[in-house]
Amino acid sequence: MASELPSIRPTFGTHRKVLEAVCALLDRPRCLEFGPGPFSTPLLLRHASWLISVEHDPAFARHLGFPCTADIAHEVIIETDLSRHIGIARRLGPFDLVFIDGAREVRADLVLATLQLSRVVIAHDTDKPSYNWERLDALGAETRVDFTAEPPWTTVFSIHGELLEPVRAFRAAFDANPG
Repeated sequence: MASELPSIRPTFGTHRKVLEAVCALLDRPRCLEFGPGPFSTPLLLRHASWLISVEHDPAFARHLGFPCTADIAHEVIIETDLSRHIGIARRLGPFDLVFIDGAREVRADLVLATLQLSRVVIAHDTDKPSYNWERLDALGAETRVDFTAEPPWTTVFSIHGELLEPVRAFRAAFDANPG
């Protein structure tokens, strides 16, 4: 059974630094995470005031050891039906930060659905065309900041322009020194 589980070696690339910077900007955000993992969940638990982690694969969640314990409110929701993930966000929102790193089939849909429910949405692996990211091209540059200096890419979305300005400044510094 364990051989069927995906590797849990995290690929940091851009998302570690981006998550840390946005969490600092939002100051103890109320977070929703699609696709908990060995890196993002502990990071969010350190920075958030409240975290809901949604996972579609019960075996993967068990492999990671969820539920976690933390000093903040943390709820883990196992929902195998990907079509219900958007409903979970709508039912439990609003949020300060939504982090999307779950099932590739619904990542673009989750960005579109949660943009109105959250101050900031962060999507990981935006360099992978098979995830249907082109559906988000219509959102326009004014709603997104792409971190492409290191793969895998990460994109920060927000309809609140004042929140993207410090993210753009962080990207300029990051691009100058990605390591």
